Amino acid sequence: MQIKISPDDIETIISEADSAARRLRRRLGLPACDREDLGQDLLIDLLRRLPAFDPDRGSLGAFAGLILRNQSSRISIRIMRERRAQGGGLLSLDAPSDGDDQRPLAEIIGQDEGLSAWHGLGVGIDVAALVPVPLAPVLRVRKAAAEVQWEGRSVILSRQIFPVFERLLEKALSRDQVASQSHVEGTTAREAKDLIRELRDAFKAAGFSDAESKALIATVRGRGYRLGVVAGDIVVEG
Repeated sequence: MQIKISPDDIETIISEADSAARRLRRRLGLPACDREDLGQDLLIDLLRRLPAFDPDRGSLGAFAGLILRNQSSRISIRIMRERRAQGGGLLSLDAPSDGDDQRPLAEIIGQDEGLSAWHGLGVGIDVAALVPVPLAPVLRVRKAAAEVQWEGRSVILSRQIFPVFERLLEKALSRDQVASQSHVEGTTAREAKDLIRELRDAFKAAGFSDAESKALIATVRGRGYRLGVVAGDIVVEG
């Protein structure tokens, strides 16, 4: 499958990835030298997910922004876990990536895949070449069991709070992925903020951290709430 990318599109992708890397580095308090590694990680993930882009549903910039926010959340969660495992403190991306692969992230990502390689190009990207194996779903929902699987872990929600998650899920799979407060509340007599807090508490009770629960059930200031996962990463079972 070929996706035609114009020079303007490439500049949009580069700019969005670079801005996201700068924000993420500041948020995590990483050394300045890690910004390029973060940008490469974010860019590669974005390119792999380009097949999910539908211009009829929104702009490339909006699509890129959502993908980059999701990947930034995953990177943040991974680094915070590593910090806790190492007793806190500053952690550089030169540290081993995980327990099985001791190579640093900077070594795992090839230098020829960096942001600079994309400047000034107008190309057709061969998506099959970018994605040699299918990407596994990030979020799997089993409605019959009220079960949510995310990042390799599972939580079974109560029948009282699962409908709240379903309303967020419904919006995540639609054009406008943000659920307003009234949409979250549904026909209940409870305020959206209380329902969201209870939903996040259910994930924390199942072993997810506060940061993880807020990454999955994100607040969109002034608008409402959304799931921190793009539609292409969601699998729903009956």
